[in-house]
Amino acid sequence: MNMNSRRLTLLSIAVMMVVFLLFTASCKKPRTMLYPYGTFPDTAVALANLNTQYDDYNVNLDYANGYIKMIFSSNRNTQGGTFDLVTGAIEFTHDKYTGQFTLGSELINDAFLTALITAANTQKDDLGPYRLLSTADSHEYLLITTESDNGDTDIKYLRYLPQTGTNIPAFGSLTPAAVLNSSSDDGYVSFDISQTRVFLSSNREGQYNIYTIEKPNTASLVDWFALPAATLTKVDSVNSGYDDTCPIVARNVMIFASNRPGGLGGYDIYFSVYNNGKWGSPVNFGPTINSEADEFRPVLGYHPEFTNYFLVFSSNRTNGKGGFDLYFAGVEIPGEPALISK
Repeated sequence: MNMNSRRLTLLSIAVMMVVFLLFTASCKKPRTMLYPYGTFPDTAVALANLNTQYDDYNVNLDYANGYIKMIFSSNRNTQGGTFDLVTGAIEFTHDKYTGQFTLGSELINDAFLTALITAANTQKDDLGPYRLLSTADSHEYLLITTESDNGDTDIKYLRYLPQTGTNIPAFGSLTPAAVLNSSSDDGYVSFDISQTRVFLSSNREGQYNIYTIEKPNTASLVDWFALPAATLTKVDSVNSGYDDTCPIVARNVMIFASNRPGGLGGYDIYFSVYNNGKWGSPVNFGPTINSEADEFRPVLGYHPEFTNYFLVFSSNRTNGKGGFDLYFAGVEIPGEPALISK
């Protein structure tokens, strides 16, 4: 056999092998999605890339699939002094074929969020960031808890148009939400899903309690904020006579921090489910979330492809980087319908 014939024979064999491989690959059985929905692990995991040796807490979440941007409070910039707002993100994925869950965190330099926190940060402690897109006036609000001229803490806000594309809107000036404030410490505001009822914590009667007030349907949010200080109502079914603070309402669930007796130590995180027109008795999340140290300012999150909720919270437990650190954990809410029909 001459050289050309040998080359043709080898080429024919190679072509036949490629055709065979393509044919057998096309006949392979498709992979089965054994895990169409994920479940957030119930073990608390430190968000290591967000934490420092200082205090990091008070998270607000900005949903975008599995990549969630956030604003949180930290005294890292002052090396343990006053608190500023900082931007970061968490990212989680769920492999529908293997069931593997991955979680990551990072500080981010988002142009819009950086401009927003620059407009919001003051020379005092800036805590409890909470963002709201108003269904009444189509503006977005960033509400924070910061020191007033009288030395107590007040709820103040920025009002601005939502970001479109790369456009960064004008943020205006930080303005007190006068209707919610008093001469005592007021802060950590949260709206219900209908945006008609507001929850916050205040020590206007001594210890910290969780209060609520209904916003009139006829009032725009900015006009309502400008009204004189209103009388708020204590949410008696969740308050304890000790310090109950940092309420966040999501769907029919309220989560908050309390140093009431019967916990695991210091401040613990509790939840209450709204049913038949009232808030149920608070339930301690137990040792998967709480510890002998303090757990503070929880935020409840969810994702449509997961069967349970997740918490982002802060704790000064041992084995952290120092001070308060941020943690992530999956949680079930007994009494609240599952997010996914299992």
